[in-house]
Order: sequence, then C-alpha cells, then structure tokens
Amino acid sequence: MAGDDEKDDVTAGPMIFLDIDGVLRRRTAPLYRLEEPLRRTFEGLLESLPAVRVVIASSWREAFSLDEIRGHFSAALRDRLVSVTPIATERDGAYREREVRAWLRRHAAPGAVWVALDDDATLYSSSAPLVQVDPDRGLDAEAVAAAKERLGRELPGPR
Repeated sequence: MAGDDEKDDVTAGPMIFLDIDGVLRRRTAPLYRLEEPLRRTFEGLLESLPAVRVVIASSWREAFSLDEIRGHFSAALRDRLVSVTPIATERDGAYREREVRAWLRRHAAPGAVWVALDDDATLYSSSAPLVQVDPDRGLDAEAVAAAKERLGRELPGPR
C-alpha cells in the first residue's frame, strides 16, 4: 500500500477513520466540497469526544494532501486530523478495512479503539466497527449517536 502523510504521535487514543464522500458530502452535492451543515455535525462529534483523533480513509487522500484536507475544517479542529490511510493496490472486497488495519498495525497499539464512518459497507467486513452513513442524508444525528456509542464503550469520563 502506498501513500501516507504522517505525524509521529498519532498512536494515542481512539480514532475515527473518515470517508468524506457520502458522509460530509452527500451523493448529489458538488465534488470536493464539504457541506457546511454536515461538517458542523462532524465537528460537534469531535468536540464531544476530545480524545478522538481522525484518520482520513477517503478517496480524497488520493487527490489532496492531508494539509489540503485539513483546510476544509475549522482551524480549532484541524490538528485532530492526524493522518491518512495507505492506498490499497488491490481494490477488491473489504479493501478499505484492509487499509485501516494496515494503518493500525503501523501506528497504533494492539487493540486500539476505532470506528469507521463510511457510506459503503461493502468496503468493510461485517465484523468491522463501521457506522454506515446514508449517502443521501450524510452524517446525521443517528450516525453521530452510533459513533459515540461505539467509541464511548471504550472511553473514560463523561460523553
């Protein structure tokens, strides 16, 4: 797998592996633009879970650098976007999950807590901690609650 923009200190804490298209940009929205209400919803999720870091697991990482992707988010939360997953050379089956697990092997402690936010469940195995987002609605309250529930099982403190 090729392509990583990395920080050295990304291994601590729980992670969200974020797909952008279908999650922060609905299926019918213009390409390569976050929809403001969906971005605010995502940033609200991050504000409610201050220990969580974000790894980009989206085709956007093939078109933009991590810094360019960060530029689509509010300045206060840009540092929470810490990395991108490697790019699978074979795009069959649950390849996005393989990209996530390759990233985890390289950068996280065994048993690291993570969840994927993605609109395409076919890119993950049925046992993956996936919150599938409806690409016609984008990230909504139901998906936020599911992500908090999955991550919250493993996080100390109030949520």
